[in-house]
Amino acid sequence: EGDVEVRRARKGESLITIDGKKQKLDDSVLVIADSRKVIAIAGIMGGQNSEVTLKTKNILIESAIFSSMVVRRGSKKIGLDTEASARFKRGVSLDACKTGIARALLLIQEICGGEIGPISEAGNGKEVPLPSVKFNMTKINKLSGSEIKETFVLDLLTRLNFKIEKKNDSFFVIPPSYRKDIKEEVDIIEEVLKYKQYESVPTNIPFASIKATPSSLEVDALEKIRDICIQLGFTETVHMGLTTEENVSFNKDAVPVEIENPISLNLKVLRTDMMPEMLDTIKYNIYHSARSFNLFEIGKTYYKEKGLFKEEVRIAFASVNSGDFFALKGKLEKMFDKLRLKKPQFKKQPGIFSLENNLAIYVDNKRIGDVFILSDEIKDKFDLKKTDVYGIEMNLERIIEKACFTTAFKEPFKHPSARRDFSFIFHKDIDWGEIEETLLSLNLPVEKIEFFDSYKMGDIPKDFISVAFSVFFRSDKGTLANEDVTAFSDTIIKTIGLKLKGQLRGTSGET
Repeated sequence: EGDVEVRRARKGESLITIDGKKQKLDDSVLVIADSRKVIAIAGIMGGQNSEVTLKTKNILIESAIFSSMVVRRGSKKIGLDTEASARFKRGVSLDACKTGIARALLLIQEICGGEIGPISEAGNGKEVPLPSVKFNMTKINKLSGSEIKETFVLDLLTRLNFKIEKKNDSFFVIPPSYRKDIKEEVDIIEEVLKYKQYESVPTNIPFASIKATPSSLEVDALEKIRDICIQLGFTETVHMGLTTEENVSFNKDAVPVEIENPISLNLKVLRTDMMPEMLDTIKYNIYHSARSFNLFEIGKTYYKEKGLFKEEVRIAFASVNSGDFFALKGKLEKMFDKLRLKKPQFKKQPGIFSLENNLAIYVDNKRIGDVFILSDEIKDKFDLKKTDVYGIEMNLERIIEKACFTTAFKEPFKHPSARRDFSFIFHKDIDWGEIEETLLSLNLPVEKIEFFDSYKMGDIPKDFISVAFSVFFRSDKGTLANEDVTAFSDTIIKTIGLKLKGQLRGTSGET
């Protein structure tokens, strides 16, 4: 209806293509349209409203050249790959365009009859010459591993419609317009060997010396951390940096980096956090009958800050139906110990993946990550309702800065330790890190403190929580007597009662 034009699709336009599917279009898609509607997606597929049927009497035949970049982008945008789009993506020459329409008209007239109407042209109608490619016989013989005569090469390229010009010891050839795949010297060499037959190329093994690439300090540090994680019972996973828009929506503070030309409609952005991909992996393994396991990953996250692109090296852990929150926290402390780092501080603060059951990890008063019990809301989103998931995600760069990766001898303990277990009732807002700091400030011979349980049901008053932990005592001077350990325990009970308002539920232990 009316004139036919090639233009960009307009907002809200759509087309039912000849495969019966409705395609939603936007201005990134090139279309062919008449005065009223879109009749084809340029270089990809025609529409049902202009297809040929048994009742068709008049046919408008179009032979055109479309930009390979525009066709590729449009094909990816609407998710439609066709034989036509495959050809246009590789590039089409003007000569083939003219020859093609002439051949089509001739065949239609011979087979179906009819009368050929006037032919009109639009555009500049000039073929853009392909750039010349330089090659020399020395390079051909070196790569092929055989002696190929110059006369054979020149005769072959001439018969293939290449224009050849010799300058000194090199040749400059201009490929015919329909050979857009010839772009550099190796393409010429491949063309020669294709006609010379690949079977004639000798299979000599080239001699080469391989030198070991010196490793960097960062690579060595990451390998050491990987070894420690494996020793602690974790299995490494590897994920792509690309992710879905839904997976970056959990972190409201991070501005994601969008991909201009994504490989998939689902993978449009770079990940801002590692845990969402980890949860996808957990879901996959649970669906495939894995019951309990521990995972870790070392990788990069990406975000934008003040218009600049930023990236961080991070580490993430996940414990699935394996142990509990305190077991995972203990493994983190063990990793810090193996890296000869100060014990991290933990403060109860809301996190991305859990608002209530989240401990912020601090090193030198800087928050580097979180250890958490995955919230029920996020469990529902990943279909993990009946799965216990405990996780850690933290910045690894700050850990590497402080860690010591040299092996050091540590003298074994000469005297046994004594252990006491305590259970206190605190207000629900108690900071677990504050409990630990209070115990360490008493100047008692405390070797380590391990939290092993929290409880807030049954006989525990509302807005309160029961926290249980073990304190290990050890002295360098000699074996601690039972009376000494009892005195230490009394000091702990009294101090926690005064400073933290903790009420003792029970105590037990062994010397």
